[in-house]
Amino acid sequence: MLFGLFSFCPSSARSAPLWQRLAFGLIFSAVLVPTAHSQTVTLGLPYYDQVMRRAQLLGQVDTNISFCLNPVDLRRAAGHARFYGLDSVLFPTEGFATPLMEPQPFGKRGQGEWHLLPLVGRMRYSGHHPYGWQDGPMIPAKGWQQLSSMGARLRYGRLEVQLRPEWVTADNQQFDNPPVRVVKIDNPDRMGTEPYRAAFWGQSFAKLHFGPVALGYGSENVWWGPGLRGAMLMSNNAPGVRHATIHSNRPIRTPIGHVEFQLMGFRPQYSGFYGYATTYDTSSVPPRAPDIQPNDSLGTSPHSWVSAGMVTWQPSFIPGLFVGATRGVQMVDKPRRLPLYYLSAFLPADTEGEYSDEGQFGRRNQLVSVFGRYLFHQSNAEVYAEIGREDWWFDHRDFINDPDHTTAWLLGMRRIYGGHRPNRFVEVTVEYTRTQNPASMIARGFGYSFYTHNTGLGWTHRGQIMGEGMPPGSNRHYLGVLWVRGHKQFGGHIERVVYSEDMFLSGRMPFLNNQPQFPGKPNYTKRFVDISPALSLQTRWRGIIIGSTHRLMRTYNFQWVYRPGRQAPPRRDNDYNIWSYVLDAFVVYRF
Repeated sequence: MLFGLFSFCPSSARSAPLWQRLAFGLIFSAVLVPTAHSQTVTLGLPYYDQVMRRAQLLGQVDTNISFCLNPVDLRRAAGHARFYGLDSVLFPTEGFATPLMEPQPFGKRGQGEWHLLPLVGRMRYSGHHPYGWQDGPMIPAKGWQQLSSMGARLRYGRLEVQLRPEWVTADNQQFDNPPVRVVKIDNPDRMGTEPYRAAFWGQSFAKLHFGPVALGYGSENVWWGPGLRGAMLMSNNAPGVRHATIHSNRPIRTPIGHVEFQLMGFRPQYSGFYGYATTYDTSSVPPRAPDIQPNDSLGTSPHSWVSAGMVTWQPSFIPGLFVGATRGVQMVDKPRRLPLYYLSAFLPADTEGEYSDEGQFGRRNQLVSVFGRYLFHQSNAEVYAEIGREDWWFDHRDFINDPDHTTAWLLGMRRIYGGHRPNRFVEVTVEYTRTQNPASMIARGFGYSFYTHNTGLGWTHRGQIMGEGMPPGSNRHYLGVLWVRGHKQFGGHIERVVYSEDMFLSGRMPFLNNQPQFPGKPNYTKRFVDISPALSLQTRWRGIIIGSTHRLMRTYNFQWVYRPGRQAPPRRDNDYNIWSYVLDAFVVYRF
């Protein structure tokens, strides 16, 4: 059976390490016994990906579920076997039949079942420069871009298999290269200079369920932490990485509360592109770095070994509170003790031995975060926060003297007004994310960011950060209001993004000394900022859910440069400010 599996899987799967392929094969060859139905909410699925968490605020979903470990197993954790066939748990009587989305039994005594997953299309148009994150395999690109996905899920006994590949096409049009680029990270600002085409395993997996614990192998995205717009370590910003996993499939009850956890082992891949120039062309005005070029020698081969884990706890004596932690350990040089190395995320931190950032075992780095989420049941509201640290402290004095070194954090809240009418309410969301290094970077590690360190690769997969999607060292403010009436949604939000502050403040842009009003003095006022008011619409027609977000974006000091050929007003520099339009749209078709 194992040989047959290897012969029919795509070449990308056959390139996985032998132990990962054996784990995948063992899942298929295991003894199957009957168990409960199971399905998960696929990350990045428009409309559905926030339905359950919103329902929890309205008191319709178990309040012991943290929603800090995603995807959530709907049947085992929330008791919902029928999900995609309906618009949501909020509107269970829509009256439109989707027969192929409903579980179809098969086998003796109906031990097995299968059903189709929605057909999803996502489109994006960026008029001037790339904008948008937490979008899976979609890339930073100007012009039109499309993501398509469909698939099916099968369950038989303990076994659950989901096949949901993803396809991405992008015009990848030319836009102005930046003057300089962030170093020590495989994070291209553009995926080459040609139109982009790629296929991925997407949200596919095979798992065995043993009570509250699942063991499996797949490429589905995971999201750790309480953030709605981003996460410190793991999110769906990058394509799903092939990984082996053991995780809880529902909150595990203990004498002190409910616990959820996940441990993953995987090998992220290169972007396939090379040439992140750290100098600029002094003959051009404004200066520009060279084009990103394909990396023919490395391609998209694996670049490091990663052990990543998370745990969250809901104390039984404080209803509504969730606290947890995440940790990722990344090693460029091959670890000496594979596959035991993949347990590193759950082993004690050691500043001298094998589990240190730097030591006798090669180039190594780790990221950690702690988070909390609190539900206000009576107010239909939640507040949440996460803080991460990228560089381990040397000793207790280092931690006491400089605890915020290399930290990044996010803070947010959401409240639903009118929750006494589940199909008509107003939702308000506020979130602030900061990945810019604190002031301590002036004295130590000057210029590097939360996702960049001594590995030289960064916390990336296929050229995109696996956590917060903004470029390293960036900050974001978000305020949104959403009106929901049945299946229709109408909303507005405003978002402000300040790009690569760590690089901007590190002195790597000497051309900023050429300000017309004050020659010879650095100009640290020219921050690269996008501010975008947006309008969102969503509706349903029979089995089709459609939606769109329209941004009218104002960019200030595009890529930090002076605008050529423009006379500056009195006591002002010739800023490079532009207007542009960004469209995000989706279609979900339920069979």
